[in-house]
Amino acid sequence: MEIDGIDLNNIGAMSMAPFQRIAPEDDWVSARDNGYIPASLYALYQRAQFLSFGAAPRFLSDPDNILFSYFGLVLRSVQQSLVEAHEAQRDFVAAQALVFDRMKQATDQPWERGADKRARKNFRDMLIALSTALDSLADVIAIFFLGPAKERIVL
Repeated sequence: MEIDGIDLNNIGAMSMAPFQRIAPEDDWVSARDNGYIPASLYALYQRAQFLSFGAAPRFLSDPDNILFSYFGLVLRSVQQSLVEAHEAQRDFVAAQALVFDRMKQATDQPWERGADKRARKNFRDMLIALSTALDSLADVIAIFFLGPAKERIVL
């Protein structure tokens, strides 16, 4: 958007999103309240000032904010992957309950064609999400163990 040519005299007020968050994001609160993420992950999110731009805590600060930006990306990846894993697990259990077996046929319990295929897909999605969460968690751990580049000794 270009400011040139806009009559600024008629503007009474402007609103902008804050650069620093003072409260947690809704998806983090929802994930915590539903038990999708561990309390320790949420506590790390809080201690990191809700991953707010320009508010890097001392333990993650570097002059260019590259470390904190990357930390925010991988921490969000852990959170989102754990939420996706719970959703896939819920769908897996629901589909697994509808898989055909002889006992269901004998007792007239409900089953659906294709439920086994859906169950396998949901199980695969759950494993992929958990693998992604573990991979991202390894990056978070590496950030804490390695610290900023200026403190590392390279041989």
